[in-house]
Amino acid sequence: MAMQGGEYVLKIPPDGVLRTSSAEQYGWARDHYYYYSPQGMRSLLDSGPAALIWGKFHGQGSGASGKRNYEELFVGTAQQFKNQVPVK
Repeated sequence: MAMQGGEYVLKIPPDGVLRTSSAEQYGWARDHYYYYSPQGMRSLLDSGPAALIWGKFHGQGSGASGKRNYEELFVGTAQQFKNQVPVK
């Protein structure tokens, strides 16, 4: 995790799972999502018909190192997200 322009920059590894030891931040969020391309850093929309951020939620799990809080989100089109969500 690095700071750029006063914001944390987190690079997601190829397996799609990012783990940090950072404490969860509370309050109003102003998250920005970007991806790298040959043209440089490009914005990912998190609302509207062209949104690419879906299913964002917070949870808590436990394991060998104790309890941990986590945040998950899906990056892709609305249809790709719907294809990943189990239908009940």
